[in-house]
Amino acid sequence: AEIILTERKTYLKELKHERDHAMKYKDLKDKIDRNKATYLDLMIKQKQKIRDELDGKIGGYKEEIDNEFKEIEGIREEIKKNKNVVVEGHTLCETKLNVDKVFVLRVDPELLEERLLNRNYNDIKVLDNVFCEGIDYCLKHAERNYKIVVPISNGGSIDSAVNNILGEMRK
Repeated sequence: AEIILTERKTYLKELKHERDHAMKYKDLKDKIDRNKATYLDLMIKQKQKIRDELDGKIGGYKEEIDNEFKEIEGIREEIKKNKNVVVEGHTLCETKLNVDKVFVLRVDPELLEERLLNRNYNDIKVLDNVFCEGIDYCLKHAERNYKIVVPISNGGSIDSAVNNILGEMRK
């Protein structure tokens, strides 16, 4: 009887030990699940915040694009009404208008960078403009969209650039 009692006590100790391990495992699993849920919730909130920021930026760009389209339509109407119209703007190289000549002002990219930095433009804007000037972005697009494209150096003063344009217009 004592041997059976000892075996039973040992068996009960083993069962208690296994039960304790199972309870510890269950407790740890519950903690892991709660932490996963907390982590996922934090990730969702972070992604939502990023999405909201991007949605705000997209809305701003959409408004900017809409304004550009309105401005271009206004320019088209003005060209239809009047004979001698001068239109200025860097986005016009991407737009087809019914015009006689297009003048593309050119400047050395290093000089452009210096000018933009002196005007306190942000770094991204400076890099974008210098890059576009370096690859002849406006000139290439204007040549695709217009019959007569005249590049004009804008390395000096505004007066010299205007005089160059006026001289080309008289030709």
